[in-house]
Amino acid sequence: MVEQVGFLGYFLLIIGCFQSIFSYDLDRSVVSVCTRSYASGQEPWQRSSLLKYRGTGFVVSSSHVVTNAHVVRGAVDISVHIDGSSHRSSVKNIVFGEDCDLALLEIEDPLFAALSEPLTLGEEPDLGTTVDVIGYPGILPNPVLTRGVVSSFQGRGLRYSLPVVQIDAPINAGNSGGPVLHGDQVVGVVCGKHGGFSVDNVAFMIPVSVLKNFLEEAKQGSYLGLPAAPFSVVPLQNTSLRASLCLDHKTRGVLVISSSVPSLKEGDILTHIDHLPIDNEGFVLHNRIRRSLFAYMVLSKHVGDPVLFDILQEGRKKQCEVQMIPRGREGGGYATQQSYYVYSGCVFSTKIRADQEMVYLLKVLPHPVNIGYHSYRDLLVEEIDHKPLQSMEELIAYLQEEREYQVLTLEGGAWLVFDEKSREKQQEILAQFHLKSDQITL
Repeated sequence: MVEQVGFLGYFLLIIGCFQSIFSYDLDRSVVSVCTRSYASGQEPWQRSSLLKYRGTGFVVSSSHVVTNAHVVRGAVDISVHIDGSSHRSSVKNIVFGEDCDLALLEIEDPLFAALSEPLTLGEEPDLGTTVDVIGYPGILPNPVLTRGVVSSFQGRGLRYSLPVVQIDAPINAGNSGGPVLHGDQVVGVVCGKHGGFSVDNVAFMIPVSVLKNFLEEAKQGSYLGLPAAPFSVVPLQNTSLRASLCLDHKTRGVLVISSSVPSLKEGDILTHIDHLPIDNEGFVLHNRIRRSLFAYMVLSKHVGDPVLFDILQEGRKKQCEVQMIPRGREGGGYATQQSYYVYSGCVFSTKIRADQEMVYLLKVLPHPVNIGYHSYRDLLVEEIDHKPLQSMEELIAYLQEEREYQVLTLEGGAWLVFDEKSREKQQEILAQFHLKSDQITL
């Protein structure tokens, strides 16, 4: 059994936030994931010494552990540790699901197989369901349990626009990758918390449906990535829009604004997905108290899966099946990042996807000249000057031109706009962050 954490554990128990996990026999199922990494790959100039980090994972087979992709990304050494044992098992291989922030760690260690106990995966919890989060927060040596409820299915993802489930269990650094349990079954994976100082107990988990689909593929040694629908939709809340479409108040759903499949046309209205009604805001209604984002339903599928839609097409009710397609942003981990370009505090690098170089904004080094962009992280640069970007060399050449404005379009539609002030502050920013050059090769 897992031991309590001494006086600190009692204190947390008193304030009602933490509990001992004596009621669980999970010491062989929930593991600490220990990594050694250079300073963040998003700040390569800091790669002077190895830093130690710790997250949480859980056993899904005698040779596999699940954790978050961001826990093990960029690590040069990874091991897992079962509580109560001094033995650490090395990780042989990793299958990354970058777009869903999941990673499957493969371990070839007979002792790990003998000591570990896999958890079972459950079903999607309902709103208000009590859930438990178990992990290794902070520097505490033993796993700690916090309890909360499922508070929303409307959460927007912290990473890669993945819809997530909101829970109100307290979590801290180190909980990432840990299981969210209802009873003794996994119903989600911790992926982060609300970062605002004024907001308490707002955490997020990756839905178990996304986890199941990831594992089905990852255990075969590869991952195709999250699916997407081959069409785009908008909500039908606006009264003027509804009037222009001659819709009465009883008609509910979302409007198709573009489609690459013959069975769906621009102007069609999707009213149901897999027999579940869609409301005018773009939420799917499961029952009286639960609704989830339309995108959440799509992401619970595999690439290639057929999805049944009820549609209203030119005033007639129809049904059609549509196959889900790849999102164009594949899983499988980061390519080795060797070159970086820093402009106005924006750190750009490249990754290889399907043998094609793609340029990403990794992060923004904060400075008054780039206020408004500080939260941007790991976003694909899709366009420069409203034209498709082909390579890092093209980006550098474009940014080195003297123009009144330079516009970069990021995935999701966000813009980075640079002007003369951006150029003027370039050397100041490089000096502030101890960079000898705006181009770095490792």
